[in-house]
Amino acid sequence: MKKYKQSLFLLFMVFTAVLLISCTPEVEEEDDGKVSYTVKHLLHIDHDTYEVYETYTVSDIDVGSEVTLDALIIEGYEPKEKTITLTITETDNLIEFIYEPPTYLYELIFNGGNYWYETRDDMVDDWISDYNNFAGTSYTLETLPMTKETMLDIGQFMYEAPYRDKWLWLLRYLRVEGSSTNKSAVNALLNQPNYEAFIAHNPNNQFAASYEIRAFIKGKQFVDDPNFISSDYSQTSLKDGFWNFLIASQQNMFYDTMFEVTLPTMLYKEGYKFYGWYLREDFYGEPVTTIHQAAALYARFDGENPIDSIVIENEVEYMEKGTKWALDLTIMPQNASYTDLTYNIKESNIATIDENGVIKALNEGEFTLKIFGTNGRLLKELTMNVYPKDDIILTFNEGYNGFAIVGEQFEIELEGVGRNASSANYSFVVADESIVSMSEPGVFNAVKAGQTQIHIYNIDTLVMSYTIMVHETLSTETRIDQLLQLLASGHNSVATGFNLVTRYETTNEWRDPRHESVNTYLFDDLIIDSESYPMPPNLKQSGARPSTEFILVHD
Repeated sequence: MKKYKQSLFLLFMVFTAVLLISCTPEVEEEDDGKVSYTVKHLLHIDHDTYEVYETYTVSDIDVGSEVTLDALIIEGYEPKEKTITLTITETDNLIEFIYEPPTYLYELIFNGGNYWYETRDDMVDDWISDYNNFAGTSYTLETLPMTKETMLDIGQFMYEAPYRDKWLWLLRYLRVEGSSTNKSAVNALLNQPNYEAFIAHNPNNQFAASYEIRAFIKGKQFVDDPNFISSDYSQTSLKDGFWNFLIASQQNMFYDTMFEVTLPTMLYKEGYKFYGWYLREDFYGEPVTTIHQAAALYARFDGENPIDSIVIENEVEYMEKGTKWALDLTIMPQNASYTDLTYNIKESNIATIDENGVIKALNEGEFTLKIFGTNGRLLKELTMNVYPKDDIILTFNEGYNGFAIVGEQFEIELEGVGRNASSANYSFVVADESIVSMSEPGVFNAVKAGQTQIHIYNIDTLVMSYTIMVHETLSTETRIDQLLQLLASGHNSVATGFNLVTRYETTNEWRDPRHESVNTYLFDDLIIDSESYPMPPNLKQSGARPSTEFILVHD
């Protein structure tokens, strides 16, 4: 029995020891006041999606100490915080950097379209539906009353959320186009902060605004109250002139965009079909459905059966300066919805085009012809060149004055002008090589006195002949004697004298008789002007006569 008790006691002691050991808290490895912290770098890659770029743990850190870390430099991302400071605690020590892509701005150009309504009728039905929800009525366009004592709560409706923000564009339109008696009330409805202030501004506002709005919705003129007759919205220009105000109310500029955006696919324009968003104003290229960087996007609207292409039936490779070219166009398909075209040539100093598609080449150079549809869509783009008329230009070496002296050498450089001339293969041939010889192409030697021709060929075709004169070498004295003799023999002491009026008064004229001579050698044709040039009428009554100057031109 005693051994049994001893055994039982030992068993109890062992059990107690095991129990105490199992209940003793686990001691962390860092039992000397040291802990760790974790660092995470996360990339914000989509609206609610983050990706781990880097993570690590730092150990053996004192509790209560501070840790300061700087963000990483990651291409294509910006950190939300450039520096983070963490005070170390006993648990949950985490430093987390979040990196986001840079924001961008994009703009949607509606080109007359809008998000909400395909037709005016859709807009009208929506307004009536909103009013019915507000007033508990069940009006339709046909049953909407046009009497002066009904629907006077339209002012209250226009202040009610969420209708006010939705229909502010309508008030902006009617304060411009409303009647002279009603537009001030519409303006007050737009600008007064609440309905009470609207009524306090003028008690008649509730009537005038209600009448003007109903007239627009009905597409008629409100005449039931002669004091507040509305504009006549049966006129097409007033009835349908609201679109720009509606479009302006819809957001088209988007700031601080961070991720890829899917562009809206439902856009409306009465009488047209939406064909997507384009990165170019002329709708060149393919439409885009998403955007992930700064850009302007243009809404393309066209008919149900748009133009696919344009064929220039009489297309040419180039034009010659001074010529005209009338475009002969075929539109495909031939039953396209809208077939009016416009033309543009930016380089108007090179060529111009009129509204009928006739191009006129003005100067040498390159130009680009663009053909657009009625919606501004680029349908055809063509680059062309204008060439001058074919010709050749001869350039002589410095010092050559029209003739050569025996023993001299002269050079001729040839330049082709025009499309064909500039690419032609030219050669020189001397008619009489005993007078002039050619030592190499374009280099000539004067052999003896005489006259000959230098022929210029384009392959086998003669295009020009230049006459060259060669003189013997003359001494200075001999040359001067020859020139003096030549001038003396050509002298013509003509002449026809005339009186030069040097002073003019009402009753007197002073005359200076002159007798002139001229050398006929200096002129191809000698013409002496013996006309009288009196004082112009009413120019002067007395004093010196203004001079009459003569400019004599000869070759």
